[in-house]
Amino acid sequence: VERRPPTVFRYLDLEKAESSAIRARLFVGAVCTDWQLDALRDDAVIVSSELVANAVLHARTECRLTVQLDARGLTIAVHDHRPGWIKRRPSIDATNPRGLGLFVVDRLSRSWGTTPTAEGKKVWALLSNRSIR
Repeated sequence: VERRPPTVFRYLDLEKAESSAIRARLFVGAVCTDWQLDALRDDAVIVSSELVANAVLHARTECRLTVQLDARGLTIAVHDHRPGWIKRRPSIDATNPRGLGLFVVDRLSRSWGTTPTAEGKKVWALLSNRSIR
């Protein structure tokens, strides 16, 4: 851990399929294990799953999941091919059978947002680096 470069980065390209959220969870869990981020693993897995599920459900495009670790913390981002913005104040819909989505992302991350890209948008979340050495 002490010899880790200042920034490490990995990505996974995902299809427009319900199984992509499962692949995201497995990928991010493995990344956290490789980077010795045991304290962040559960939150990172949940956040990545919610972001990918939203891209598949709402953007209806394939997406790229990126995970980056630097001095600020662990950033999880999903790049899709549909332009637009995400509502900044998510609320809980108790009748929604699909989950809590961005409400969970908002609660588990230090900050999150949407950035437009040439091909669509990137929805990202920064998890705290309190437990990263």
